[in-house]
Amino acid sequence: MIKHHVPLLLGAMVALVGCQDKKNTPATDTSATQTTATSTTPATEKAAGASFEEAARAITENCELSLDNVPRKCKGGEAKALVELLKKEQLALYPQVVTVLSSQELPMQRVAAYALERHMYYWLAGTKKDGGPDQETTKRLLSTLETFNPNRNKLAASTIKFAIDAATLNGMHAEARAALERFDPSESKFHMWVYSQGLRRVMAYGRLTFFDLIQKEVDSEHDAIRLAAFQAPDQMSEWTKPEAEQICAWAGEYLKQPDDKTNGGPARLLLRCPDAVQWRGALLDEATHRLNEGTYKRPFAFALDRICEAPVDGRTPPAGESVCARAEIFFQRVIESDKITPRERAHAIGALANQFPDKETIAFLEKQKGNKNPVVARRVEKELKNLNASTKTEAKVEATKKELEEKAAPK
Repeated sequence: MIKHHVPLLLGAMVALVGCQDKKNTPATDTSATQTTATSTTPATEKAAGASFEEAARAITENCELSLDNVPRKCKGGEAKALVELLKKEQLALYPQVVTVLSSQELPMQRVAAYALERHMYYWLAGTKKDGGPDQETTKRLLSTLETFNPNRNKLAASTIKFAIDAATLNGMHAEARAALERFDPSESKFHMWVYSQGLRRVMAYGRLTFFDLIQKEVDSEHDAIRLAAFQAPDQMSEWTKPEAEQICAWAGEYLKQPDDKTNGGPARLLLRCPDAVQWRGALLDEATHRLNEGTYKRPFAFALDRICEAPVDGRTPPAGESVCARAEIFFQRVIESDKITPRERAHAIGALANQFPDKETIAFLEKQKGNKNPVVARRVEKELKNLNASTKTEAKVEATKKELEEKAAPK
């Protein structure tokens, strides 16, 4: 077993014991601000019994709306009533919400945008098995989106992600692309922002259909658009083999570009590539080059924080022994290097301790105690304290495990 996986197994055992202690404790409802990601079946949706328009009207008459369209300072329980309505009816309200959104009454439109962005958006993924949400309503949503002017209000910014996801879930790729390109980044910074937010979501369900657009926009003059282009492939669920081959080769081409151009995006994508030896090896090669040049820093360094992290989401393959052996030595070199700033060395101490929480790391950090730089010294003390506490917990759990096994053994 790879040693950096031990803490996850330990954590699972501790969590199991905790669950037994809490099994009689009532669950707490935390859904007041964000709803559970479930959905109704579009093919069998019926018109909602309650009226979204009435609930939205109550908001406009009795509440203030924040800049992000969130109801505040209501006279009564209007905001809570709206949330409860949305939770109960979910996507059955989709046609009603879009009808309000397409009206010419701005306060009502803002409430509709809030409903889509802060609540209904989280149910969209559940419609994938049914071919997406109601298609006719999605067509109306795209038409409505094109009427919004980002220079005047935030309606477009608040609805673009929902619109792109709804359209691509329905296979309406051409329509989604046309709606996105309606917001020309060169027209204003507000158009650019809406475009970047939509671009970030095009591959989530549109997948490689939009890869040509991503390849184009990764060289955009706008920082937000370049960042969104590198984020887009990471919004996808598990990559197929053909998808991984294209995305990994493309990300690898940009790995050597400076962070002010990529914000570390290519490095993060390479963590998802199936051939960990090849692509994480390339990541370590570039990291070592930057270390030798004295330019190793975040945001590129953020990817190294996960280079030997145990896979937990099904999207990231295991790193393997050879990659992790290289990574452990690399972090030690960063920590000891005078070419790297103290803040980045301290960050590397955290990365080492989190991914390699073992006796070897404790011994290495013990040698760093009393470092002349206070930033490094403080981080060493902090991580040693955490590691020693974890070691004691591990020993306690192992003792408890042994005791339970002895009691369960046949006599």
